[in-house]
Amino acid sequence: MQSLKDMLGSGMPIFAVNLGGACAPLAPYLARSGAVMFIDCERTPVSISDVPALVSAAHAAGGYVMLRTESAAPAILTRYLDCGIDALVVPQVESAAACSEIVGTARDQAAGIPKAAIIVQIESTAGVAAAQDIAQAPGVDAVLLGPNDLAISMGFAGQPGHPQVQAAVTGLAAILREAAMIFGLPVTTDSVRDWALHGASLFYIPGGDLIATALTSYNEATDGH
Repeated sequence: MQSLKDMLGSGMPIFAVNLGGACAPLAPYLARSGAVMFIDCERTPVSISDVPALVSAAHAAGGYVMLRTESAAPAILTRYLDCGIDALVVPQVESAAACSEIVGTARDQAAGIPKAAIIVQIESTAGVAAAQDIAQAPGVDAVLLGPNDLAISMGFAGQPGHPQVQAAVTGLAAILREAAMIFGLPVTTDSVRDWALHGASLFYIPGGDLIATALTSYNEATDGH
């Protein structure tokens, strides 16, 4: 089976679905649809003790696991990498030096070349300022943009659609595309095509949004009756 790291590097579309919790029984459904299980240890109750079972369920179904850690501390990263995840997502990365430390930790854990893809998140004004350097950081496989946290950092809490926030995100996309860095961001059915045309290939989808979209489609199919 092709590694998620190689799939990311090829630029093929990757859809990562955050189910919002420890939902191992849903792993086969994600795998059959070609989606990646996004385990969120930063924003959900999922803990390190839940991760091995989730990874096993995903891999048994022929799927992949992308995990967002709550910290860039080497000891934390190593624990998750030891669980056999396919991609590690590190939030709030604000410098090339931070990227180097993350990649170094992954390399040490793998005793050489990291097997897991390394994905860093730019989601603050400091991260935006360092985007050129982050885009060229050796060993980083992809960058995931975080419009919601960026909006907070820019003083527009709860307004990821604010024109200034959107301008910053569009600018980041241009920088990453110019540097030939794989990148992605949260999308909806309305925005995914436009972002694909802007060069994005990693698409983050909250599970709640996925369910709401599906239920809306069912409702529309019955004309609301």
